Amino acid sequence: MDGTALLIRIIGALALITGLLLMALYGIKFWGRKLSGKDSGQVEVMAVKMLLPKRYLVLVRVGEKILTLGATDNQITLLDSTAGGSSAGEREE
Repeated sequence: MDGTALLIRIIGALALITGLLLMALYGIKFWGRKLSGKDSGQVEVMAVKMLLPKRYLVLVRVGEKILTLGATDNQITLLDSTAGGSSAGEREE
């Protein structure tokens, strides 16, 4: 009977620890999204085009602006910036 009681205590402790870890994981996911501002929709990657290996052209919307970025492994360069409502011919200088 002593071995059975010990086994029940061990299983109960493992279940408690597993429950606490699952609650912590849920809390990290929930609060991580809220704190990072991921749901705010302020920054959106609209398109990514690979030009060469490890060289990309990226369109990003930040608020009302659309940014055209050149990205490599070591650097990100702003190539162009336009207002979100303007046509392609009207550039913001």
